[in-house]
Amino acid sequence: MLNVPAELTNSIIEWLVGVFVGSLFSFVAGALVEAFSGDLLKKIALNIEILGFEFSITAFAIVTFIVKIWLFGL
Repeated sequence: MLNVPAELTNSIIEWLVGVFVGSLFSFVAGALVEAFSGDLLKKIALNIEILGFEFSITAFAIVTFIVKIWLFGL
């Protein structure tokens, strides 16, 4: 109908499903971390310098990432 190749359509669908599932897993991991730590980890900011650029990341984000990997793998 729109002459869109099937490979492109499949790739877009796989990407959207991956985004949805990844978001869901991140939400679950974040909810678990917040349930156990409250807002304490959100107040702790770590400044990291990489190649001359300074980044600020919260302990909550780091712990949420670790919990996501621990629960669901990569």
